[in-house]
Amino acid sequence: IETALDAVIGIDSQGVIVDWNPQAERIFGWAAEEVTGRPLDEVIIPAAYREAHRNGMANYRATGDGPVLNKRIELEALHRDGHVFPVEFSIAVLRPWQPAEPGSEVVQDHGAVFSAFIRDISERRRAEQAMVHAKDQAEATARAKSDFLAVMSHEIRTPLNGVMGM
Repeated sequence: IETALDAVIGIDSQGVIVDWNPQAERIFGWAAEEVTGRPLDEVIIPAAYREAHRNGMANYRATGDGPVLNKRIELEALHRDGHVFPVEFSIAVLRPWQPAEPGSEVVQDHGAVFSAFIRDISERRRAEQAMVHAKDQAEATARAKSDFLAVMSHEIRTPLNGVMGM
């Protein structure tokens, strides 16, 4: 985990950071000592997504189910300096919830621990945008060429028709 190329962040069932690797320090700008023990949503989740994160955590504690678990998702994250940037992440449950007692309808959280693997995809997004821009420019150039040829063909044919008629 210390040498992983992606940020690896561990959180407990309450959403509190319990592990923060060196890549997380590099990507988010926070040292491990500064964030360990703090709620994840206050550190790297933009304000627009905090409520959804809290609801997802509450849903997991209540049901043991999470729609974002074990999937690769692209979203935005918050850097220490306040800028928002695109990330790709996946979340795995390391220690899942368990029912309080066999046969019990009540579900209790017995110290669930999650591990999030996060990758900054800013460079990928810039490359994708550059490709879309290049494609749009190529299409515009092709349209301009086609329009030019149509106009020139008409402009050349018109006088030639007159000459041919004479």
